[in-house]
Amino acid sequence: MTDIAPGDHEHLRACLPHWQSKKIVAADKIVDIDVAGIPFDGHIVITTENGTRLKQLGSWYVKHEPNVGGYFVLYKDGYASYSPAEPFEEGNVAIPKE
Repeated sequence: MTDIAPGDHEHLRACLPHWQSKKIVAADKIVDIDVAGIPFDGHIVITTENGTRLKQLGSWYVKHEPNVGGYFVLYKDGYASYSPAEPFEEGNVAIPKE
């Protein structure tokens, strides 16, 4: 058993098995986040680079802490997430729509 201190990511990476993702996700870069609706209806509005505007619950915003420039990510099972730009762009390649 190996004990690893919080924040010791280099040691943690060395200890854990490595995996390569092969999931296909729907995602787009976030260009605007409007949090004005949280006090009224509990929602935020995210605008993506392709002009899509989508509502997400305020609790999603608190959990994922998205920032403009990162990516809104939707998995096949419907799970919505957020990824900062650098890791998303390093780990994913855009595929053309069919």
